Amino acid sequence: MAKIYISLIKTKSPIGRLVSLIKRDEVTHAAISLDKNLYSLHGFGRRSNWIPIIAGFRKETYSAGYYGRLKTLPGIVLEMNVTEVQYNKAAKIVSCFARNPNKYHYSITKLISNLFNIEVQSSNSFICSEFVAYVLQKAGIMNFTTPLNLVRPQVLLQELIKCQAIPVYQGDMKQYGATA
Repeated sequence: MAKIYISLIKTKSPIGRLVSLIKRDEVTHAAISLDKNLYSLHGFGRRSNWIPIIAGFRKETYSAGYYGRLKTLPGIVLEMNVTEVQYNKAAKIVSCFARNPNKYHYSITKLISNLFNIEVQSSNSFICSEFVAYVLQKAGIMNFTTPLNLVRPQVLLQELIKCQAIPVYQGDMKQYGATA
C-alpha cells in the first residue's frame, strides 16, 4: 500500500488571517506530498516573500522563503493509504504541474468566491486547497460533492478525516523534519 501526505497549516499571512477572520478556520493553507518527509511538498501559494499576489504553483518548504521567516508554523500532516495506481496517478498530476509551473496561477477571484461560497471554474488557476482536492479527485483517491473551488483547507481536513486519513504529526511544522 502506497501513502500520500497532506499538510495543512495556519499561516499569519494576510490571506490566512482573512480566511481565519471570515470563516473561523483552524487551518488556512493546504499542500500535498508524495513522501512522508515532505520533500515533494507542492501547492499553490506565494512565489515572492514580500509580494503575496505573486503566487502560483510551487514546490513548498517550511524552512525557507516566506515560511522560513516565521518563528512557528502550526499545522498537521495527514497520511492516506492509497493504491499504487492512485499514487502513480497523483504523482503524474503533480509532475505535470511541476513541468509547467508558469502555466498555472493562484486565483484571487477563486479565493474571494470561496469565502462567499460562490462556484467559479477555470482550468489554469487554483487556490491551495482546490489544487489538493483536484489531485485527490483526479487520482481517484477521494470524490468531492462540492465544487473544488469551494473546498477550503478546513473542509479538506474534515473530509480527509472522514476518509480515514491518519494524523502523523500535529504541531510546529518547522520542527516536522526532526520527527518524520
